[in-house]
Amino acid sequence: MQQLRNRVKEIKRLKASEVAANPKNFRLHNDHQRQQFRSILGEVGFSGVSLAYYSERNGGALTLLDGHMRSEEVGPDFESDFAILDVNDAEADKILLSFDWIGSLATIDEQKIRELTAEIEMETDAAKATVAALIEKHKEPVAPEAFDEYGEDIPTDHACPKCGYKWSGQTT
Repeated sequence: MQQLRNRVKEIKRLKASEVAANPKNFRLHNDHQRQQFRSILGEVGFSGVSLAYYSERNGGALTLLDGHMRSEEVGPDFESDFAILDVNDAEADKILLSFDWIGSLATIDEQKIRELTAEIEMETDAAKATVAALIEKHKEPVAPEAFDEYGEDIPTDHACPKCGYKWSGQTT
């Protein structure tokens, strides 16, 4: 394995308005995601570090790599921490392309998320709704009443390409 380099050269507390949006950012944040972010923001406060670098292509401006939605949601005068990276535009493009995608490849330990959501007590209604949505999404599956048998060795006709759930019978 090649020698790893830590590309974080400093952590700076800056106003959101002091860091330019990345013109190559391709991530779109819908209202649902923004609402979920605001609910946790209201419950515990700002708790993240955004990534930025000095972009030659952007006139030397300090430019976001990760944290676009956070910066938009908190407003231009809010101060938060930025990890300033020592990368060039080509390296920044690689980070921009892969950073969230790599994180999205993680799987969920369903038992652990059920345990965690059961332990957490939220104070605000918005945060309670966020946890309720998590609980609903990851609740313990219940077999239908007409479910005669179950076993890993029973042949199946179909498999969901997203979650891998396997079943036999109708597909609609």
